[in-house]
Amino acid sequence: MQIDRSRFLVLTGALATASLGAVAGASGCTIVTNNGTDASVTGDGSTPQNDGAATSDGSTTGDSASDASTCLGDDKVANPSCASLAGDGGVTNCVQDPNIGQPACADFQAGLRNGVARESVQCLVTLPTCEGLATDPVADCAIKAMKKSCPTTEAAAMCKKAVADCAAASITPDVSEAECTAIASGLNAAGRQAFTDCVTEGCSLVGTGCLIPYGIGGPIR
Repeated sequence: MQIDRSRFLVLTGALATASLGAVAGASGCTIVTNNGTDASVTGDGSTPQNDGAATSDGSTTGDSASDASTCLGDDKVANPSCASLAGDGGVTNCVQDPNIGQPACADFQAGLRNGVARESVQCLVTLPTCEGLATDPVADCAIKAMKKSCPTTEAAAMCKKAVADCAAASITPDVSEAECTAIASGLNAAGRQAFTDCVTEGCSLVGTGCLIPYGIGGPIR
C-alpha cells in the first residue's frame, strides 16, 4: 500500500506503551479498562462490564466484557508529546524524522482515539526509518493499531455510506464494509471529520488514504 503523500500526512509515531485492556487474576485483583478507570474483580470471579457510555469526543466506546481486554479506545492515559520523542537532533528511528515521523506523530495524536494513537506512535519508535520499499511503514503502523480499536457506531455508519457510494459509482472498493469499520473505529471526532473532508464525491474506499487522518496535526504534504 502506498499513501498519497501530496494530500495526506502519515500519522504514526512512538508513544510510550501503556497497559490496555483488563488484567485479572485471583479474586480481589484489579483490572484496568480502556476508559482509564479501575474496577475490582467481583467476589464470584467475574469482571464488571463497561457501560458503553459515550466518550468526550461523542463516540461510543464499544467496549464490552468480551472485547475490553483486547481493543483500544478512549483511555485517559497521558501520551507523551511528539516533541519529547524527537531526540537531541539525531535520527535513529522514524518518529525522530522531522519531515515524516514528527508530523505523523502529531496527526495520530490529533485524529486517533487515545489508545490507538499511543500504539501507532509506539510502532513508529520501532521503525529504523519512515521509508519503505513495497509499502508505507508509517501508514501500516496506523492501520495495524486502528484495526485493534473498539468498534464504534459512528464508524459503522460512515463505512456503510462509503460502500453505498462505491456501489452507486459502480466502483469496487479496496476494503470491505467490515474492514472499513474495523479501521475507522480508531478515529476520534477530528479524524472522522478529516475522513469526511477527504471524501468529496463518489467512492471513498479506493485505497485507505481517507481512513487515515492525514493533515490533522500539521501541514498537508
